[in-house]
Amino acid sequence: MTEETRLILEKIDQINQRIDDVNQKIEGVNQKIDEKIDGVNQKIDEKIDGVNQKIDEKIDGVNQKIDEKIDDVNQKIDEKIEDVNQKIDKVYRKVTSIEVGIETELIERISIVAEGHQDLYRKLDEALKVENEKEMLKIRVNVLEHETRKLKEKTADIA
Repeated sequence: MTEETRLILEKIDQINQRIDDVNQKIEGVNQKIDEKIDGVNQKIDEKIDGVNQKIDEKIDGVNQKIDEKIDDVNQKIDEKIEDVNQKIDKVYRKVTSIEVGIETELIERISIVAEGHQDLYRKLDEALKVENEKEMLKIRVNVLEHETRKLKEKTADIA
């Protein structure tokens, strides 16, 4: 091997040595970067966990407030329903009372009207009796007039 080749080989060895040194440094840097990234990832995870916990606490608080509001609204609705039911019962009692009063009044008025009809029927019967008697008298007068005519004719024939 020539001197030149040997020098070239030495230079190549030196370059290789430097490349190995650079590679080791790069590996060291990569390791430090990985450690830093892992640390940052861990911190990010911790922050995310903290944020998630705070979000969960806020959501729980909001849910609790919503539940309280719903309970309040349900209680107010129940009170209003009870109030409406009481008013309906009161109206029902009044309507029933009015119905009973109207029925009583109608029965009294119907009785009065029935009594008036009975009086009218009696008066009608009396009027019809008088009318019947008039008719009978007319018939008798007619019969008597007829008999009187016959008697006049017979007396006129005899004379």
